[in-house]
Amino acid sequence: MLQLFDSIRKWKARIAVMIVAALVCSLLGGFTAAPMAKAEETGEEIYTPDRVDLIAPVEGAVFLEEKDVLTGLEVTETTTDSITVAWDEMPGMTSYLVYYYDFEKSAYVFLDETKEQKYTWKDRKAGDEFYITVCAYRQSSGEQSHFAEPVHTFTRPEALTTFSIIKNASTSITLGWEKVESATGYLIYRTEANGVEKKVGSTTTLEYKDAGLKSGVTYRYRIRTYFADEENTGEYSEQISTTTNPGKPSMKLRAGNGRVKLTWTAVNGATGYRIYQFKGSQVVLIADLKGQSTVSYIRTGLKNGTKYYYTMIAYRTYKEKDYESSKATKISAKPLTVAKTSTGAKLYKSKKAFLRSAAVKACSFVKKQLNYAKSIVLPGMTNTNVLEFGSKTMVPQGMTFAGSYLLVSAYDSKRIDNSVVYVMSRSSKKLLTTVVLPNKTHAGGLAYDGRNLWICQSTYLRSIPFAQIKKAAIAKKKYLEIKAYGTKNSLGQQAAAVTYYKGFLWVASYSEINSGYLGSYRIADKNGKPVLTVCGRIKLPNRVQGLTFTSNGRLILSRSCQTNSTKRGYLHQLDVYKPNLKKARAGKITLGKRNKVINMPSMNEEIAVSGKYLYVNFESVQFTSATKRVDRICAFKVAAVTKKQKAKKSTKKRTKK
Repeated sequence: MLQLFDSIRKWKARIAVMIVAALVCSLLGGFTAAPMAKAEETGEEIYTPDRVDLIAPVEGAVFLEEKDVLTGLEVTETTTDSITVAWDEMPGMTSYLVYYYDFEKSAYVFLDETKEQKYTWKDRKAGDEFYITVCAYRQSSGEQSHFAEPVHTFTRPEALTTFSIIKNASTSITLGWEKVESATGYLIYRTEANGVEKKVGSTTTLEYKDAGLKSGVTYRYRIRTYFADEENTGEYSEQISTTTNPGKPSMKLRAGNGRVKLTWTAVNGATGYRIYQFKGSQVVLIADLKGQSTVSYIRTGLKNGTKYYYTMIAYRTYKEKDYESSKATKISAKPLTVAKTSTGAKLYKSKKAFLRSAAVKACSFVKKQLNYAKSIVLPGMTNTNVLEFGSKTMVPQGMTFAGSYLLVSAYDSKRIDNSVVYVMSRSSKKLLTTVVLPNKTHAGGLAYDGRNLWICQSTYLRSIPFAQIKKAAIAKKKYLEIKAYGTKNSLGQQAAAVTYYKGFLWVASYSEINSGYLGSYRIADKNGKPVLTVCGRIKLPNRVQGLTFTSNGRLILSRSCQTNSTKRGYLHQLDVYKPNLKKARAGKITLGKRNKVINMPSMNEEIAVSGKYLYVNFESVQFTSATKRVDRICAFKVAAVTKKQKAKKSTKKRTKK
């Protein structure tokens, strides 16, 4: 009986609520929600978007129990003009009522009724804000669920159609664009050379400076608008590619005879350089040099003793437009007279001084067997005229005889000037001309095949037709500039020293620790563009700096390392071998046993045989830390060098049987 009375009371209460709700709905009209709270100043009752619990039920309807709340409401898609929401099914209900928050009315307003579990609100304005809620409704009983937790969402903004590059600098790029009314901000995306795109920044202004970039590099950009939240974006803009300017060149200026030489480090991304000379109040363009690898310029026709001022810029041509660096710091130089290549001895001015040197006194073989008269003073050790610039740091390296001439290579230890080859008369020992090579190669070995001069460079042998060298020597030209090598042949091994023997080039590699190699190479097309083919390869001892074959079938190796005995691996000697030469004409030999070791002064380099004499070159003339320095090519009789050493007598006493 008590349960019956309780049920009656509940139904009466629900009917009363339905009557009140019907009256309120009829007053408001349709499905308009009821007010939520009173404003403090005006006394008006207003809604806030989160208070969906105060929305009144539809006309003639009552709410189900408090636990009956629509769940799973979410935004599934947004575009520039629509919003789609979806929710969980509520069994037994016939439709769903969709409401939105009207910011002008400060109230939730009925939007639409649907029987599906999703709803798309179309024809919205781009870049707008919305609160949406939904409840379930059962028409037969006039019951509705409580409203779902509202979703806060936005339509997407319209896309930025185009933008421009406002400024290019060496480490930054500035972008600019027109305002998009439906956007509150902009996201900047950058793609680098590796093809990876990433967001690099955002802004609410109409410009963006992308800083911290590499100079002389191409970058690609595109921009996305956003509204209210950076996750609520419009479509990407078109992509624009551009480049940073090259970095500011670091320039050096060197004075020569009636000229100056400008040098600089290659600027990343540069496609050329422009050189300017100051003439009074004017800055005049004097050279436009194409190519990133061009890193020097010689200005000739200048007056010695007059100071000249220069600056330069690097530029990068991209899409037919030049992007320039800032100007290099203004520098000056005063041309001066440059002396001829020196021919006198640098260290020992007399025979007496040389014979008293540590190089001779500390080496018994040198002291006994040196032929001073046949020995040759190294030219260029005090000064080398390199295209009218003076170098005091040329280090002698390779050596070979070529007909009536002796050729000695040298490199600049400061890597300022290109390497050179001194050409001397074989008979008079006088310097005839200086060949300036196209680069700063170490030039550790030289060989002459009857047509070409071969020069060691890293793992290559480079050739130069000898005819042009001979012509310059006959004319006794101050110097001969070789602007390009004849051919470049890859060897597959390091090329430290080379000699020509029985129609082959024999190339030795250098290693301080590990064994080296001796490779033989056949020469094709000597008179044209010579090409090398490897024929054989054998192991050699380490630290080989030079090699030569003698007429009596001996192989002599010049081995050295370091300047003095305080350093690891210090070595300075000649090794004499009697190799098996039966297959030498096929480019194959067997090294055999070492017959003799001869102690040499410090830093012996390449060696060569001429007639009855072996000539040994030294680089110690340019190293003050060397203990036994030599400033000339020393001559020794081949017979004395190759003469087999007597076996040392045993000091052990024989025991009688």
